[in-house]
Amino acid sequence: MTAWLLAAATLAAVGGAEPLPATSRDLDAARIAWRYFERNTDPLTGLVRSVEGYPSTTAWDQGSSILAMLAARELGLIGPDELEERAGALLRTLQVQPLFAGVLPNKAYDTTTARMTDYKNAPAPDGIGWSALDVGRLASALVLLGELHPELRAGVERVLLRWDLCQAARGGELVGVQRDGGVVHETQEGRLGYEQYAAKAFGILGQDVSVARRYDRFRAEVAILGVSVPRDRRDRRTYRALDAVVTEPWVVDAFEFGLDAQAAPLARRVFDVQKRRWETTGTVTALSEDHVDRPPWFVYDAIWVDGHAWRTVSPEGDAVAGLRGVSTKAALSLATLYPDDPYAGVLRGAVERARDPERGWLGGVYEDGDVNRSLNANTNGVVLEAALFAVRGPLHPAAEAAPGAAGWRARLARLGR
Repeated sequence: MTAWLLAAATLAAVGGAEPLPATSRDLDAARIAWRYFERNTDPLTGLVRSVEGYPSTTAWDQGSSILAMLAARELGLIGPDELEERAGALLRTLQVQPLFAGVLPNKAYDTTTARMTDYKNAPAPDGIGWSALDVGRLASALVLLGELHPELRAGVERVLLRWDLCQAARGGELVGVQRDGGVVHETQEGRLGYEQYAAKAFGILGQDVSVARRYDRFRAEVAILGVSVPRDRRDRRTYRALDAVVTEPWVVDAFEFGLDAQAAPLARRVFDVQKRRWETTGTVTALSEDHVDRPPWFVYDAIWVDGHAWRTVSPEGDAVAGLRGVSTKAALSLATLYPDDPYAGVLRGAVERARDPERGWLGGVYEDGDVNRSLNANTNGVVLEAALFAVRGPLHPAAEAAPGAAGWRARLARLGR
């Protein structure tokens, strides 16, 4: 990190003065993305709707909303008072919202009441389970919030101390819980890319995630268009989870933690194979998990899944036709991560039509030319996160320069253990 950037990070960390310098392109993208959060945050609970007009949220999307407000503050889109107001409302809610089995955040909540729901936003007083991946994203965002803003550390601690993270990190692995009818099932959670990303957040909080952090344990390679693409070799029929290779976990890992020597070449191949498809077929390609504007409403638009390349599936693994497209968050994230590659400009141009200056970034552009008009928190949160990364670099390493941040992280690790 250059000296001026380190100084800017330190100033921002103490609620100080100057917003970070950014290109007009990055600021323009960030301003549009922030409109989503202005329009979709419940002022009483501080919770953000996962999809516009639908009062439901997940821990993953709340992580995205925290990263969005951090980026908005550091880029000068909001002032310190607005950050304190928004973060304060959310932290107060997270300090009292019910937890699944009293242990960890439920998989879904109503944004107006902060009560546990199912994925259809129907009340679920006993909850439907927890996702270690979702909890990991929220934990990463909360730690960053405290690292950059010391005045909020006590509130962040009160949230984290409610969670029994040891229940989701056992034997070095990540464990998720799902209620099926009256039966609660535990499953090993996470696939290549997602698993390691979430494990890094659990590691900050003192958990043993030594197994989950390994990239070699279940990694296989599949040749697609001459690129050796990393994939997870665990079969969904045995492990009850999709092995979808998508962009999102690789870019958010890069933005928050920085790609290490093991992850960097794998992420690069995820980029390269999508670029190769464009070079070979003329079809711009940037695929991820995404909300869509028609049934089944959410898909894994995958480079590889369940034995097939370039396949789009529902969360249950069923093939879905006609919904493959350029994901806005994937396109802008890859362009940010690899800005010197000529494909970066192609990706940015491909999603220009997915911007709504008054409402936020739309989900993307389908390959048939239609716009995916889903307007959601994760797309816009990742766009803001990418804009902040563009000027700061990996967020956790940069934030450790904030006054007292390293000591506070050490305290969190001790409390977690």
